[in-house]
Amino acid sequence: MTIDKNKIQLIEVKNPFEPYARRFDTLDYVPGKSIADLFPSMVMRHDFVFSVNGKIVEEADKALTYPQAGDTVVMCPVVSGGLSLIHISEPTRLLSI
Repeated sequence: MTIDKNKIQLIEVKNPFEPYARRFDTLDYVPGKSIADLFPSMVMRHDFVFSVNGKIVEEADKALTYPQAGDTVVMCPVVSGGLSLIHISEPTRLLSI
């Protein structure tokens, strides 16, 4: 896979129990766009975790974290539920910027 240093690399992990089953995509880099701006529906749901270049983005920092050109953003559903029920949040269709 060739990495375009003028874009943001996106890795979408669909199931945290199968981290190598993932989808790769690229987003156009737009200066001033935060994680919250790039993925508004995912951020509002609070059931996805994001990382930028391997660093976890805390919930409170999603509107303050601005991926740069060449960065890699990983998004992964959060596992939730009790001992008898585990729920993996289903990602919705990603919007291109």
